[in-house]
Amino acid sequence: MPSFDTVLEPNLVEVKNAVDQTAKEIGTRFDFKGSSARIEQKDKEITLFGDSDFQLGQVMDILLSKLSKRSVDARYLDRSAKVEKIGGDKVKQVLAVKNGIDSTSVEGVSDSPYLENVPHRLVTLHSPRTPVTVLWWRSVGNTHTAFAMESMVDELAWAAGRDPLEFRAALLEDKPRHLRALKTAAEKAGWGKALPKGRALGLAMHESFGSIIAQAAEVSVDEDKSIRVHKVSCAVDCGTAVNPLGIEAQVQGAIAFSLSAVLYSEVTLKDGRVEQSNFHDYKVARAPDMPEVTVQILESDAKMGGIGEPAVAPLSAAVANAVYALTKQRLRSLPLRLA
Repeated sequence: MPSFDTVLEPNLVEVKNAVDQTAKEIGTRFDFKGSSARIEQKDKEITLFGDSDFQLGQVMDILLSKLSKRSVDARYLDRSAKVEKIGGDKVKQVLAVKNGIDSTSVEGVSDSPYLENVPHRLVTLHSPRTPVTVLWWRSVGNTHTAFAMESMVDELAWAAGRDPLEFRAALLEDKPRHLRALKTAAEKAGWGKALPKGRALGLAMHESFGSIIAQAAEVSVDEDKSIRVHKVSCAVDCGTAVNPLGIEAQVQGAIAFSLSAVLYSEVTLKDGRVEQSNFHDYKVARAPDMPEVTVQILESDAKMGGIGEPAVAPLSAAVANAVYALTKQRLRSLPLRLA
């Protein structure tokens, strides 16, 4: 079962004040005839209304800003509820103000397929409070939980003296979809075969948004300790593949996006100010950094899953695991830096 060491206990008075401030700003920003943009609160339930999904997102942004200014943690809001149509293009979304675990901080770990057959398990959550407001990026909580989970599984494999693919396969013997994706990505990458000198493969497999993504990254480390990703083999099981070329494009784009965070991009603060100002000092992956990406789409009769975000999550662990195979240094933070 999951646990946590910082209980999220919302101050409902401050939440109500933030909602009231949001309502005032909505009245100013969307002051045109017929606009349905508004916000309502009843006890621990907040309802957002808008003329479209886009406007609803704008209302959400205003609310999050007002909560932040009142030091109310955004994780108090359970935003998993679907957006509902209420007539024409008008929509609403109901948010619950909750106590306890922030589900997006443990998704991908507390429900990991590796752990389903482990009777004695404990997932812990540390929720630090900082003056800097932070939220997730593409693939939500899975960005960090995939890195943590797949790094740990890889570390266990090495500690047990087992092949990382074989070790994972043993944990997934009752999960045929996950196992097929893992083995396909490894096989297409040449797992177990000789690689060019100075290169190694790292594995990672993660499920999010109803889709299973397995990746094998072929990596080298230069003399200056910079990390280079040469190839990524990716296997995708997202249920029925309606548009295979669209799936391939999304996966390629997700890997390019993830590569920036894995190797380069970071925001640092000094004296309360962000030090980076543009792309000259906030580095992102560019065309020469892009690895060769192969995508294997595995059709299944499972419910159709998402594809815009899932391929972001496993890359950090796949690259870090390859770096460990080369250097025996276990990297535990992003962007990856060798000492």
